[in-house]
Amino acid sequence: MRRILVSLSLVLVFLATSVSPAFAHKEVKNKLKQLQHASYHEVTMVDRNSDGKIVGGGTCSAMAIGPHTLILAEHCNDGYTNQVYVDASIPDIKDNTARTYSAEKSFDHQDHMLLDLGQITFPSYIPFKAPTATPRQGEHFYYWGSPNGTPDQYREGYITGTAPFEHSDDPDIDASGPLYMASGPAQPGDSGSMLFDSETGKPIGILTYGFADGMFVGIFPIQFTQAQVDQALRPIGVTVEPAQRPADPETNPFRVFTLSR
Repeated sequence: MRRILVSLSLVLVFLATSVSPAFAHKEVKNKLKQLQHASYHEVTMVDRNSDGKIVGGGTCSAMAIGPHTLILAEHCNDGYTNQVYVDASIPDIKDNTARTYSAEKSFDHQDHMLLDLGQITFPSYIPFKAPTATPRQGEHFYYWGSPNGTPDQYREGYITGTAPFEHSDDPDIDASGPLYMASGPAQPGDSGSMLFDSETGKPIGILTYGFADGMFVGIFPIQFTQAQVDQALRPIGVTVEPAQRPADPETNPFRVFTLSR
């Protein structure tokens, strides 16, 4: 069973990975790790019907790479809204009392998304340049995420290898191989978490999948161009809210995406 690292927590929380400790001989300097930790955020996107009721969306982990720019997984996107909650509580989101921020979105078609947000300033953000490093078998990594909706949880792991992947394998995911496998387990909580190399501190990927009931996770290499990154780091322009989700009583907006393999 392969699962996208996403669940919908309002009834949704995105899948997370908890992994065994890394055994790298070198460690990233504390100052860089502290900056990365401070740059971690939770992002929620939901769309509502004309009565204000939530009819779709989800919560995901993200990393700030600029004063108003986040990077996360594309499958965290709700295509029926450009409004984003940042570090908001689920009760406040349900009650529609939490603040939202307008977003411009861009994608690398490897299940990654950049959000350029208006009217927000992140006090901390990591340096980010394209292209990023490609994961290597045996490479140790660390990251922060939200297993079972509990935010700000630190974990470590290592890349176990690769697996073939074509878009036709899972049409819900805008990506193509290779898919890099890493140690798990995965739990509901942090799709979109950025993985950092344990020796260099450089980004190597973003969580997408859980495999074998969460024993392994899957990530795609980050493929944004520097031009895309530069554009996302500029002040946001005018955004137009997309049309509402079509009413469909047969659709469950809070499904967990699954695929047998």
